[in-house]
Amino acid sequence: MDTRSTNHSLASETPQASRAPRSPCCAWVMTGVLLSLTAFDTTLADTVSIPIGAQGTELQEINRPQQGMTATAVQQAFGAPIKQSAPVGNPPISRWYYEPYVVYFENDRVIHTVLKRTKN
Repeated sequence: MDTRSTNHSLASETPQASRAPRSPCCAWVMTGVLLSLTAFDTTLADTVSIPIGAQGTELQEINRPQQGMTATAVQQAFGAPIKQSAPVGNPPISRWYYEPYVVYFENDRVIHTVLKRTKN
């Protein structure tokens, strides 16, 4: 018996799943629905764009601690902070909180001063 003929006869006896053929119209309708939903979603959102240089301009001129100042110099020039965080990590980084900004220290030197957000 030839194996090719056996395989052919088995393949012809295997029932195929009965499935209704899809019309090309169905694919176009689904594509249209998906595209309209995508367009609908994007029309609900507003985009607010503020250039980086224009952010926080009202606070840019505030006198604040500069990089390299010691903790003692900061306290003498700006007073005691509202709150202090304990040093974390190695090297130790701590924060001093003032009303308009937060001062970051590495050991006892200022590494950065970050302006707080203003409430509009």
